[in-house]
Amino acid sequence: MDKRIYIDNAGTTKMAPEVIETMTEALETTWGNASTTNYYGRQAKQMLEDSRHLLARSINAQFDDEIVITSGGTESDNTVVKQVAKARQSEGRHIITTAFEHEAILRPLEDLEQEGFEVTYLPVDERGQISLADLKAALREDTILVTIMTVNNEVGSHLPIHEIGQIVADSNAWFHTDAVQAYGTLPLDVQTDQIDLMSVSGHKLNGPKMVGFLYRRRGIVFPSFVRGGDQELKRRAGTENVPAVAGFA
Repeated sequence: MDKRIYIDNAGTTKMAPEVIETMTEALETTWGNASTTNYYGRQAKQMLEDSRHLLARSINAQFDDEIVITSGGTESDNTVVKQVAKARQSEGRHIITTAFEHEAILRPLEDLEQEGFEVTYLPVDERGQISLADLKAALREDTILVTIMTVNNEVGSHLPIHEIGQIVADSNAWFHTDAVQAYGTLPLDVQTDQIDLMSVSGHKLNGPKMVGFLYRRRGIVFPSFVRGGDQELKRRAGTENVPAVAGFA
């Protein structure tokens, strides 16, 4: 008898039976390319858009097309950091984050610092919290992005996203949150919390690995990070893994 106990659900979760069932059925019956116009492609496209609708509703996105399917949190985070910097560098080259963000945020920020961008790393206290006063003091006219996670992946602290959203909304910056550890566990509302960009991954809530999404509020414009075809309304190239997206949804 296996007596091992798994206590690393913050790292990854076991897929739920209904997820496996949904994906297995989709792999067998809905295998078409969602970018094509034949019967099987249209069938896959319908499943993709039905899934996108569910994902949009889960965070109270106003429009389904604000959900961009990605390979997960790392791609979504990298996309935001690098592409927002590229798109807004003429407006400013200052970014604000925290000292304990995931490496998917910190490492692309290190790249940007090598390119001349300035990054302010807000400190955290013994409870894993930032000071809102520090955030207010750090905001400048040339701040183009504030990226602060919803829940920390190491210590589990829940950041005051609602209050952060209100503060950033009064500035010129866009507000991004890495919600990978929060999605499926805490209620998330991009409208109430005034979130412009959000990263989410499927494997943290009993879904498949290598699938996630980037919420991108309408009006937030930057070039595609993954170049190629015109999938995801030209915002993320690559044939969508429809069975995985359906399992995620």
